[in-house]
Amino acid sequence: MDVLEWWPVVRVAAMEEFVAVNGDPIVGGLCIIQAKRWSKIVGVESVHALAGVMEHKRAAKGVLVVTSWVGKASRDFAYANGRIEIIEGRHLKSLLKEHLDIDVLISLPTRPPGWSDADLT
Repeated sequence: MDVLEWWPVVRVAAMEEFVAVNGDPIVGGLCIIQAKRWSKIVGVESVHALAGVMEHKRAAKGVLVVTSWVGKASRDFAYANGRIEIIEGRHLKSLLKEHLDIDVLISLPTRPPGWSDADLT
């Protein structure tokens, strides 16, 4: 995504929301990015809320970034919506390493289903 500009919209204890604008005339437009620092499963209501903000702002895309993980209902809703991308903790960890060369640890009380020890350390 070739972002021309972005700015923070909402900041609360465990959540931040940003708006980014992609200037590409074909696939560009407004993108709502919500980042949540949670240690447990992020419920489908968070994905529903993102979809509502996207609809309200007429955004082309939404991205939900979480430090933990989401459940099947959240993934299914995002897939059916077609404009929502979810970045879970282990994917976020790999993106930070790939693009910023930052190694991070994910501290969760329990290992999420399907994750290995390598996803956390």
